[in-house]
Amino acid sequence: MIIKAIAFASGGLLTAAAGSFALDFPVTIKSTRTEAGVETRDIAFPVKGDESLMTSAWLVRPAAAGTYAGILYFHLLGPGSSRSQFLEEAKMLAAGGVVSVLIQGRTPWLKRWTGTARDLDMARSQAGEAARALDVLLAEPGVDTARTAAVGHDYGAMFLLELLTRDARIRYAVLLAFTGRFGDWINYFSKVPKSVYSDIMKPVDPLTAIARPCTTPLLLQFAREDKYIGRDAVQAIVTAAAPPCERQWVDADSHEDVHRAGAEARLRWLLPKIGVAWP
Repeated sequence: MIIKAIAFASGGLLTAAAGSFALDFPVTIKSTRTEAGVETRDIAFPVKGDESLMTSAWLVRPAAAGTYAGILYFHLLGPGSSRSQFLEEAKMLAAGGVVSVLIQGRTPWLKRWTGTARDLDMARSQAGEAARALDVLLAEPGVDTARTAAVGHDYGAMFLLELLTRDARIRYAVLLAFTGRFGDWINYFSKVPKSVYSDIMKPVDPLTAIARPCTTPLLLQFAREDKYIGRDAVQAIVTAAAPPCERQWVDADSHEDVHRAGAEARLRWLLPKIGVAWP
């Protein structure tokens, strides 16, 4: 069944009964807009373990009932970065038969790293928010659970990697411009020595996650010129990666532009795998 846009008035509530995958938490629908056959919902859901906090996200889908692929998106950290980074892409794909959930990051976007052991719990909590966003995606009526994917950039890629190597419900993933250790970027937040911080965060580091046996095919996109992520860091990730994993260089002149410069190559790799025709 399809819940029509009128059911999602401001302040509305979506319960587990609405979708084919049962949710054990509520999803609040703040607003809904339908344009050119594409429905965009501004949604929120509680953080597991702290119900006083809410995760914001966009849910973008075809307005009509049907059977669709699903993509979970997670954005980068940078000036003006937000859940809207991939929003126009999600709308374009919705017109071709894709349901997307675009999560707003909390740590370290809104809740900054402390440089202490507390950050390990914060990282796990952020990965847990991504897991709930995946639950929301799979609960949406019409989403085919055999045709799912995740796309993440920078910190978004790092948190998705921790999720997808533990959750087989993500069938394919494209991860953009990320580094192998949370410690590589800690000095933007704290003066703690990188070596000390890397020891703390090793259990959730991308280098730890990507080495786990995993059946999810990965495409890793990196900019040829990236002032934050050097060739040695990329090689360390590729060397650690368990198959199946492919690396792709993107002709981007900045870390922030990889998602735009690599969009066509990314979608040509991903869409056929989830049964969606190239636009």
